[in-house]
Amino acid sequence: AADSGQQFAMLDDQFRINVITPGILLTRGIRSIPIANNKAKFISIMGSVNPPTDVAGLTLNNQNITDKLTDTGIFSVDVALIENDDTPVSIEAVKNDGTKSVERFVVVRQILEQIKPRYLSDIFTKRFKKDLGNYHALVIGNNVYADLDDLGTAVNDAQQIAKVLKNNYGYKTQILENATHLQIVQALADYQDKLGKLDNLVVYYAGHGLIDERQNGFWIPTDANMADKSTWIPNKVISEFMSSMQAKHVMVIADSCYSGTMSGSAIRPFPEDVAENDILFTSRVKARTVLTSGGLQPVLDSGGDGHSIFASALLDVLNENDGVMEGYRLFKALEQQVKLRSKLSGIQQSPEYTAIKHAGHEGSEFYFLPESI
Repeated sequence: AADSGQQFAMLDDQFRINVITPGILLTRGIRSIPIANNKAKFISIMGSVNPPTDVAGLTLNNQNITDKLTDTGIFSVDVALIENDDTPVSIEAVKNDGTKSVERFVVVRQILEQIKPRYLSDIFTKRFKKDLGNYHALVIGNNVYADLDDLGTAVNDAQQIAKVLKNNYGYKTQILENATHLQIVQALADYQDKLGKLDNLVVYYAGHGLIDERQNGFWIPTDANMADKSTWIPNKVISEFMSSMQAKHVMVIADSCYSGTMSGSAIRPFPEDVAENDILFTSRVKARTVLTSGGLQPVLDSGGDGHSIFASALLDVLNENDGVMEGYRLFKALEQQVKLRSKLSGIQQSPEYTAIKHAGHEGSEFYFLPESI
């Protein structure tokens, strides 16, 4: 979904900022200006504020540039670029009556890489789908907390993720909304008991996450007591459930703060020209992987048109997929989108994809195959 980049303190469709040059591109909802010179230190931005009357102030990245604004509403300014990285830009105009217009975009040193799924032969794909077995999903979204600030998007994220997995991919889904400690642990125990060697499981968690002084990570159920860590769910307990399951492939997708504490060894991607039989062979051993919305830092609960930035990117990739997509390709397809969108929000967020720590990963991958293929 597109993000207009415009925000208004007071509704006034006639008051707005327009960037004239360079042209802004819209790629997967991200407003960006790519630059050809990767060593460039500055970029010149020309824009306009319409109408120019009664403009009380104009800023670019919190620096006052009102003196750059002409009587006709045109401004031109050189923007210093972050060395060897992308540069978020925020231009804000305010009228005397408080009406505000904000234009946000990112100056990128490289254009978003379009990661495509694998398109394998029809005969192999049918055989592969049958060989992989059945797919299940436990989808958890926690908004309302007894002892922490509530979140805004986690339940909606969970509902939409579950919908896509069920409708597009044929998963048997279970949704837990505002789940307690007992509900989460009981659901994991149920999958531990009922899944067999021909089953695959996605566990998606959106909610609060915390880290303690020993760098141990936790999922926080809605009934958690902040003064009693025994009411939290340690990441190592999640890993133990994943390790003890009979399921062939298990993937945890965690959209929470400090979710990177689940990360183990790096996943080595398949080469582009990997043979179909090699994919089939490696798929017959266990996979225990984790895709996290960030590393050992807080992550954003909003910024993705009613979803978290991470969930919005994940939904985009899952909805667009029309081939065989393993976990690593899914990760690469959403990584750059999450990084750029988070920069616009002022927080650097970098997803990670690894084996789950101490969960018995044997080198396979988790595969997403839509029912349409």
